[in-house]
Amino acid sequence: MTVYSLPYFGEIEINSLKDYYCVTAQIGGRSVEVDISFTQNTSDEPSMDAIKHFLEQIEWMDKENVKYYTMDFNKEGEVADYIEFYLDELFEEELEALVNRKQPLKNQKEELLNKLELVRVGLYPNDVSGTESFGVFDYSIKIGDEYCEQLLVVNTKEDGKPSEISWES
Repeated sequence: MTVYSLPYFGEIEINSLKDYYCVTAQIGGRSVEVDISFTQNTSDEPSMDAIKHFLEQIEWMDKENVKYYTMDFNKEGEVADYIEFYLDELFEEELEALVNRKQPLKNQKEELLNKLELVRVGLYPNDVSGTESFGVFDYSIKIGDEYCEQLLVVNTKEDGKPSEISWES
């Protein structure tokens, strides 16, 4: 029996892995769901070392992701469309609770962008889909007491560097 200790998850038997592990962790002062999906029932120590290193760097990666999606927003990419969705689809009273509607539209969009919060980090260490996504960071905007189902997703490589942004629901 080979046991490996991972941040947030504790000890995991690497010769008898479950498909899915999930915990709620405190990251950046907020509760965030962190999960690992395995496609194989065993792993080796170098693979577990990579997972451990990734987990230890989540807070730093979150900050890098914020920079990455802010750049995309400023280039009027996927993130700008995501923010525009909120302006188009929310009721006026919901928008007023999120942003100062008396300011210029550009400032409202930036204010909404700053409302994005990390809600989930998913790891896919055995991903063979060809997407090269080792980690997935899901961001959302809280409306009232609930996060919106619309997610801004930042995919990262094993080294934690962002590789792609998508909008999912």
